Amino acid sequence: MMNHRFALSFFAGAIFTLLFALACNRGADATQPESKVLAQVHNSVLYLSDMEGMFPEQCTAKDSAMIIHGFVDNWVRDKVLMYEAENNLPKNINIDKLVSDYRASLIRHNFEKNMVEILLDSTVTDTQLFDYYQQNKEQYKLSSPILRCRLLKVDKEKVDIEKLKKLWKSNSEEDFLALLDFASKQAELYLLEDSLWYKKEDIILRLPKGTLNGKLSIGKDLQLNEDGFIYFFKLNDIIKKGKPAPLSFVKEQINKVILHQRKKAILKEKTEEMYERALRKKQINIFPIDNLQ
Repeated sequence: MMNHRFALSFFAGAIFTLLFALACNRGADATQPESKVLAQVHNSVLYLSDMEGMFPEQCTAKDSAMIIHGFVDNWVRDKVLMYEAENNLPKNINIDKLVSDYRASLIRHNFEKNMVEILLDSTVTDTQLFDYYQQNKEQYKLSSPILRCRLLKVDKEKVDIEKLKKLWKSNSEEDFLALLDFASKQAELYLLEDSLWYKKEDIILRLPKGTLNGKLSIGKDLQLNEDGFIYFFKLNDIIKKGKPAPLSFVKEQINKVILHQRKKAILKEKTEEMYERALRKKQINIFPIDNLQ
């Protein structure tokens, strides 16, 4: 520990001297390159001037030493790794071509992205969603059952169970709103949106083990006790595995598909326009290939 502190203090003093020299050199001639060497790995050299702008204002010599020490350590390790990597490149890898291909890919991606952002109509109407769904519903068969249900989990020590049972059983709009208000304030968990579909396995995880084993019948209404909690569950509808999913369940997926198709159409159309324009301007030359065999 003492050696480490001594080394850091010594390094701090050295860095202070370097920083002072750097400042003096700049004052004398701002065009002079800084040549204080901090580290070297093979032919790669790290200069103090390479770290310009890395030091906060009012940085002490000790703080500067710690910053430089950390940077130098990372730089050295990185250069050692790069040296080994470059010297162990397989002979069949053309780095220049890979870099060129990657650069071209980045430029093309950025150009296409900007073009799509300008030209894409991102509004998908309900009619468009419905039409696509009707034409492709067989592609959206369920891999597992889904269901519509109501689910409520409450701490039995903190609520009026009899009052809650009455609200749960009621079919009146007023009582449902009261139930919703109660759930939002006191329930540990609640799912009361009748129009939403849920994966069966997701609901199973929220109920006591074994609750949904066996055949499920629509309209099934359960009240269960476990570990100080009471669960209210009612099954409103279920669609089996292998059946087409309802539109509401796959709406977001379809929306993404439609937008993706529009993007592809834009890129295809604009690419063709650019190709035709280049042809008209005689900017394209395709030369015959003789003696293919």
